[in-house]
Amino acid sequence: MEENKTFVKHVRITPSMQSEIARYLQEQEMTFSQMVRVALSLLLAIESVDDNDEEKEHE
Repeated sequence: MEENKTFVKHVRITPSMQSEIARYLQEQEMTFSQMVRVALSLLLAIESVDDNDEEKEHE
């Protein structure tokens, strides 16, 4: 399980991933505020996974 935790903490968004994400968002015809909401949701999801890993380490 150590590898999985490391992967979550060191996710890198590559330029090709950025262009795929941008293309997807354009296809969805989202407003800027909707895009920001999606981005914040992703960040919070990643943060919560990190928090869960830290809690397990303390047990």
